[in-house]
Amino acid sequence: MTSPNVAAILDAAVAAHQAGRMEEALAGYDEAVAAAPDDAEANSLYGLALTHMGRLDQAGPYLEKAVADEPDQIGFRLNLIEWLERIGAVDRGVEQVGAVLERDEGNLRALEKLGDLCMRAGKPGAASDAYHQAVTGAPDNYGLLLKLARAHAAFRNFADARDALDRAGQVGPRNDDYCEIMAFVLGAVGDAAALDALAREWIERAPNNPRAQRAAAQAAYESGRFRDALDAMEKAFGLGAKDAENLAAYGRIALDALEFDKARNALDEAEALAPNLAEMLAGKAQLLTFDGKFEEAETYCRRCLAVEPGFAAVYSILSRLPGRRLTEHDLPRLAELASNDRLLRDDRIAAAFALGRSLQDLDRIDDAFNCFAQANDLVRAHAAADGIGYTAKTAEDRRRKLQRLFAAPLKDAVSAHDQKPIFIVGMPRSGTTLIESVLSANEAVFACGERPDMQHLLNGYLNQVGEESPASGDVHEDWVKSYLQTMPSAGADHAWFTDKNPLNFECVGLIDRLFPDAPIIHIRRNPIETGFSIFANEFSRFWSFATSLEDIGHFYGQYAQLMAHWEAAYPNRIITIQYETFCSDFDSAAPALAETIGLDWTPGMATFQSAERPISTFSSAQAREPVAVKGKAGAYGDRLDPLRAALQNAGVDAETGEFGG
Repeated sequence: MTSPNVAAILDAAVAAHQAGRMEEALAGYDEAVAAAPDDAEANSLYGLALTHMGRLDQAGPYLEKAVADEPDQIGFRLNLIEWLERIGAVDRGVEQVGAVLERDEGNLRALEKLGDLCMRAGKPGAASDAYHQAVTGAPDNYGLLLKLARAHAAFRNFADARDALDRAGQVGPRNDDYCEIMAFVLGAVGDAAALDALAREWIERAPNNPRAQRAAAQAAYESGRFRDALDAMEKAFGLGAKDAENLAAYGRIALDALEFDKARNALDEAEALAPNLAEMLAGKAQLLTFDGKFEEAETYCRRCLAVEPGFAAVYSILSRLPGRRLTEHDLPRLAELASNDRLLRDDRIAAAFALGRSLQDLDRIDDAFNCFAQANDLVRAHAAADGIGYTAKTAEDRRRKLQRLFAAPLKDAVSAHDQKPIFIVGMPRSGTTLIESVLSANEAVFACGERPDMQHLLNGYLNQVGEESPASGDVHEDWVKSYLQTMPSAGADHAWFTDKNPLNFECVGLIDRLFPDAPIIHIRRNPIETGFSIFANEFSRFWSFATSLEDIGHFYGQYAQLMAHWEAAYPNRIITIQYETFCSDFDSAAPALAETIGLDWTPGMATFQSAERPISTFSSAQAREPVAVKGKAGAYGDRLDPLRAALQNAGVDAETGEFGG
């Protein structure tokens, strides 16, 4: 029993402790222990204060002594548990929690500490169970609800994480911790609109919080606004968040923004700070792949997998490197990742596609096809959850609207500019990267890859003119300026730049009005090979047609029919190339293409594969190989009959891909 004199000293010390006057509190506890060295309460409180002050080596003996002297005092055990958690003694901490729950099975503090210990041990599922039990006893405890949400999110249980956050929002503020967890959840499920709204609210309330800027960067990235994402990350750096993890994230964003120097510098800086950071290693592997340094890329992939064996995106990189970089040893792990419903769906998708490509390389055609089908089923389910899906009528209505609104060239074209774009259009996987690689081997041409900007302008124009209006909507000089301003910084001093977004085949009428002097190169490839290649590669869920052979065939028909319209309505405006002919007669076809668009043919264009520039597409490895007509669809035989039937119904020539053939 604590003596009255010691009790008075402890009361004063506890008051100081609770008020945050730690030195005063520690002096009081020290006085109490000196006066009564065997007093369990004094020892426990002294040890707890030492723990809170970070003097962990000194705290343990006092906390251990208090529990040993009075083992039935739950409070003493809880203080000991806090110290055990701080020093990372998770197993001993769990053992002490068990002792508390034996004496008081509903002790909320013990259940909360059990959750904390499980999170520290990397067991978010067990942590969720413990926090859930605690929340059952304290349903309005804001801090517990946030911990429950964080555990659910770490366990990839995003629906329950959202539920816990919604409950927390009803009883407490949307503070920084709330926003951080919610941002993680929204980013993980790909809800870019909600994440953007959250980030704006967070920045307005806490403009100097780097985590808010990080959320804004993720929202911009998920929406395809890569420059905005880089700007937000740079603001976070300015607020003191320039650590290895954020540098790695910045590097990955810069890769998609085609800001390769920025990506390289950020990833190098991240590696210097944290050489075993998985995100950095994956980013470096991707950059080295774009650079054509495939051996180094494989090294970084393997380093990443040594740190994080379940990093699905790295397996995807390995599966695209030349020379079968994935081994038989990797296949069971990939199969496990693809079937693990606790993983993010994007990770499962990447694993399933990588496994399919690996099995294809091993000539296990049935197994490969099943993997591609599984991956596309996952993409389709993800899209359906967001209300995204492909319907034939919607695609046909859009194609008819474009034909109606752009029945002939429009007047009042915007004036020319110093920099001239070269638009390379067609279906995805039709050879657009090959054409860009040849042209950008000329030093006057900068490769901009698949820019989304023209699609954004087209959608804005269609919204402006409505459903039935003629194509008389205003087109402003600002549209051209906004398109040019989003170019990567490295392209500013080039006379020409490429835009090879294949879906720009929809934009020919608008391109003609905005850039009347810009070449429009249309590349067409065997539709069976094109369609199968789409089916066997991962596209985002927004490419709604890409997940089934039937839909791919139908969409190909809409594309082919629209291209036939452009060629008839805009004579001599489009340069159409047949992929197979171009490859077979490359030595004459490639210089002829350059001459047609007014570009000088240079020796480097003939050996474009060795050009020292990044190639940031699925085809980065293929684009560094000798030019040849290659295909994989033939191995799949009648499995591709749904694609053949859809193409036939759409009036597409099965060899050339031309409409009406």
